[in-house]
Amino acid sequence: SKFGPIHGLYNIPYRIMYTRDIENLFLCGRIVSATHVALGSLRVMQTLGAMAQAVGTAAMLCKREGLMPRDINRPDLMREMQEILVRDGQYIAGRREDVGLAANARVSATETAVFENTHLDRLFMLNRGYALALPCESGRLDSVELYFCNLSDEERTVTLRLHASYAQDTYETAEELATATVMVPPLAQGFFPAVFNCDGIPHKLALIHLDAVQDVCFYATKEHITGAPCFYTREGRISGRFWMLEEPKVDQYYAICFRALMPAANLYAPLNVTNGISRPVALPNCWKALLDCAPSLTLTFDTPVDAEEIQILFNGQVENDHFSTVIEMLVRDYTLTVCDANGTRDIEIKDNYLAFSRHTGAFIGLKWLKITPHSTYGSSYAEIYSVKVF
Repeated sequence: SKFGPIHGLYNIPYRIMYTRDIENLFLCGRIVSATHVALGSLRVMQTLGAMAQAVGTAAMLCKREGLMPRDINRPDLMREMQEILVRDGQYIAGRREDVGLAANARVSATETAVFENTHLDRLFMLNRGYALALPCESGRLDSVELYFCNLSDEERTVTLRLHASYAQDTYETAEELATATVMVPPLAQGFFPAVFNCDGIPHKLALIHLDAVQDVCFYATKEHITGAPCFYTREGRISGRFWMLEEPKVDQYYAICFRALMPAANLYAPLNVTNGISRPVALPNCWKALLDCAPSLTLTFDTPVDAEEIQILFNGQVENDHFSTVIEMLVRDYTLTVCDANGTRDIEIKDNYLAFSRHTGAFIGLKWLKITPHSTYGSSYAEIYSVKVF
């Protein structure tokens, strides 16, 4: 929907996946009923795979109920179908997910990352427009520090424009809300505060546009910063993700360095894993921790519960346009420790390649569970979007 008239994510209607004339025939993939505008965004592989999962679920309901595909399109069965899809790992825009018994658990962590990006990997000339998206949990942005480098022997002024977004699930430039200026002294470099003092930011999402300035650079990092994607801009509007084609022909996304976001907020809080939102939607909606600190995430039940499944959703990098390499943020090795009526036991997982991990069994009298990530496929941080217990 980036190039179409739709602002933000949209859900694909079930009714385009069965035929009008042949009552027992499903259609799935690029042959569904859609205009060329809609087909432009739903034709890609991950979306087609999600549609196939929906058709498979609908077929199961048809067989169980003795109905045809068209008959499933009624409120009670559609509600059940969506519940099954969400439990099986699908994301439905605008729907808060059921986390099961985890909703009543106390969530804690031994370590939580600070929402900032201070890894100074590479300098980029500010010779074109860029944009940095920042979550604003309170709907207010007072200030943020960005790293600039002035190559000139004269003072330079960097103008930063704070824009709203059209929706909480899209990074699409809307009205300008505030402006900040940063004076960078001759031949100086470092973190400089950009002061906005802006309240009432809609959708809890601020899009900060950096105007082009001669002889000024900024630092960026290859480290993925969940909740703070960066973009190119053209004519005052976001035009695409900030990435470079690097050798050996790898699409490398970059993130603009920043720190000291005010007002301060614990945006990677452990409680995010049970908030019912399993991807970045304005806010990061994940728990994030530095692997060097040997972090762990624990869910404790004040009253023991009986469960049959524990679901863990790691960072599958769903907000990126495409992939050309392994997902570096995906947790590779981890330990799930459970304490129930049968005692405490560890479930060791090696070389995990799934963002959506399911552990089934008889967890009778479950008192607590702990997830200890050990490694990823390249990132120095571990990220978990949701933990569900059924």
